[in-house]
Amino acid sequence: MTLGPFHRAWEFTRAPRHAGRYHPVMASPVMVPLTTVGSSFEARVLVARLGADGILTQSRGGGDGTYPLPGPVQVLVLVDQADEARELLMADQVEALFDDVASGPADD
Repeated sequence: MTLGPFHRAWEFTRAPRHAGRYHPVMASPVMVPLTTVGSSFEARVLVARLGADGILTQSRGGGDGTYPLPGPVQVLVLVDQADEARELLMADQVEALFDDVASGPADD
């Protein structure tokens, strides 16, 4: 079998298979637990609230498919954003308390 005059030149000048491949090493973001809520609906609301302020979140637990399973769901945030997320949740809780006080007791 004759391969032609250029076969040998190509064989010696080609780079090894692994040469030129760039495999960036990406570190996984370090997530820490922020809170645990009672259902996947509560977790989605909390994730949306934090995401609106640019906080990266993740939720674990409680199936989130066609038939979500009941049970607690843990909400995780980036370790760098954990303090900011806690302050945001605290501010929301304080505002909710003042809203309850301002509306006064319900008359029956």
